[in-house]
Amino acid sequence: MAVKLPPDIAELVTARVESGDFASPEEVLRAAMAPWIAREQARAATLDELRAERALDRRGQRHCIAP
Repeated sequence: MAVKLPPDIAELVTARVESGDFASPEEVLRAAMAPWIAREQARAATLDELRAERALDRRGQRHCIAP
């Protein structure tokens, strides 16, 4: 996959590689995306749990009792 970054982001990525903080642009982007990926995985897990609970409710196997 080839991605064209906006000039300002490309400059930031290049600066981080040139500073020695990262070995490659790919490494910079992987690190930058890690928090987003973690949030997406947590979101997907939450949705899966909610869907499973909803399926149980529909089958009458689970009843919610309001406090």
